[in-house]
Amino acid sequence: MLRLLLPLLFILDCGSPNTAFVTSQDKQRIDVLLAGARIDFDRNKLSDAEQKATEAYNRNTHNQTAALQLANIYMSEGNASILEVAIQIASDLSTSTNTSTATGTSTSTSLKTVKATDVLGDLSDLVNLSATDLSNLGTLQSGVINSPDSTFFQGLDVYYPLDPGSLSTTSSPRYTVAGLRYINKAIALLCPFIPSSITNGSSDPRDKCTKVTDSTSSSVAQVLFSYAINHLVEAIYFNYANPTVTVANPSQNSNLLQRVKAIQNVQFTATNAVDYANAVVTLKDNIDAIFQTTSTSMLTATMLDISMTVSALSSIAGFPPSMIAKIQAVLTNLQKALTKVNQENTSLTNQTQALKDQLTESLAKSLSKSVNAFLNSIPASQQAAQQEQITSVCNAYTEMVNAFLTTKAQFETPAGCQNITD
Repeated sequence: MLRLLLPLLFILDCGSPNTAFVTSQDKQRIDVLLAGARIDFDRNKLSDAEQKATEAYNRNTHNQTAALQLANIYMSEGNASILEVAIQIASDLSTSTNTSTATGTSTSTSLKTVKATDVLGDLSDLVNLSATDLSNLGTLQSGVINSPDSTFFQGLDVYYPLDPGSLSTTSSPRYTVAGLRYINKAIALLCPFIPSSITNGSSDPRDKCTKVTDSTSSSVAQVLFSYAINHLVEAIYFNYANPTVTVANPSQNSNLLQRVKAIQNVQFTATNAVDYANAVVTLKDNIDAIFQTTSTSMLTATMLDISMTVSALSSIAGFPPSMIAKIQAVLTNLQKALTKVNQENTSLTNQTQALKDQLTESLAKSLSKSVNAFLNSIPASQQAAQQEQITSVCNAYTEMVNAFLTTKAQFETPAGCQNITD
């Protein structure tokens, strides 16, 4: 499979710049600069490589090869190299059509419901987030000692994501997080060389650029591949929002889900009813804050990144469909979710809402079990005295489910809450 990637991975190809825009002396100088940048890149002298590639690009901004080379240097400066990402895609994002069984026979396998967190979790080790990165991406919410719900959430920090913003806003995550800043510089460089058929389907301001139609093409496939990978890695950054106990599987081990599990088996006592009610309210607030579906939210940006990744990779002639099967399955399952609720409109707003539903379904179901277990453990003789806490718990759960407008019918009201009307 990697043999199929080699044309895409030869990222520092020194094709000829467009002679219509440069003199023969400039053309020779650009070739020399790009060759030098390639040598520096191979030696991991990324700063020197960037300097040479930048000079080459500035001499002719219609030179696709210079733009591509500089974009991939940016990505390597801020994240994993393009080669490492490609290898991960080959190993983690592909799906086999046949698997061996204990009897030695082969059986067909298919991707069932694939969640964005599963896909991005497979690639999470490509991005190393520092404490500073986390603080720039979101606002820490921790179970501090003096908090009423500290008994349940100690050590299970979550972050409320900020809107990603843009490079033009120096206080935004896309600027303050170095890896994201490099990614956005790369996307801006490549956008003019991406076919309009791809970028016209995006509402992302970064995809609104003047197209270069008169450049000498080094390889459209290489440009599309780099453009896709930058979007994919940004989505991995945005998947940070719930620090994980086991990074390999964030959808099962995110701290948000761990908070649900922390109260799942709590037995009622006369002293913990208030704390439990506060914990459920806190969880409801956590979910509302983390899964924002506004046009500027990090969840919406993740949806855009996933869509653009699939669109760009699918446009590469001969690119193996199996290598983007998991990412494609995310979009396919989101479309099924829309169809299920009679939402044929595939607008970004509806797709992002479907993504929110997909990501939060297991949380809501787990919390429903937790609420039921706790309420059922309250002795009948004490239910009247604890009515205020019971009402608080039930209202928090109901409000949370009502926020999942397209899926609320799937969740049953906990038995102990069925008579609550406030």
